[in-house]
Amino acid sequence: MASQRRRQNIGERSNNRCYTDSVGIFKIRIEVGDLNAIFFEEFEALVGTQSFLTAIPASALRRIGIESHRRELFILSDKSEAEYDVGRAIVKVEGREAFTQVVFAEEDFGPRLGRLALSELLLKPDLENERLVRMRGRLVSHPTHLEPIGSGA
Repeated sequence: MASQRRRQNIGERSNNRCYTDSVGIFKIRIEVGDLNAIFFEEFEALVGTQSFLTAIPASALRRIGIESHRRELFILSDKSEAEYDVGRAIVKVEGREAFTQVVFAEEDFGPRLGRLALSELLLKPDLENERLVRMRGRLVSHPTHLEPIGSGA
């Protein structure tokens, strides 16, 4: 897209505009919706081990009513960099839902379910069986004797 700044590594000429490599990828049905949980759209998304944020084609996110709240720089699988808009959405996967961040991807870019959304849903990929499995949340207790920042202690 013309509005996106793309920096190509010297000597590399790849059109593979992908946020992830092809290691450990399988497809799963997801729904992405606006923050009011009114409009949702279903996607068949790739689950990869290298994508941190969920990425959906920009036109679909706008159609659902998702708004961009910032731009971020991403490293693509061909090692080049590109800036993309990032917004907030609700993602539903296998009966679970969570608020997460989504990338406004290019139109020819297939939807990706990122690691952040998976963590928020307490799901993890079982790459051998190409499915998602529930995981236990982890809470780390910390000492109660810590003073708040700025307390002068």
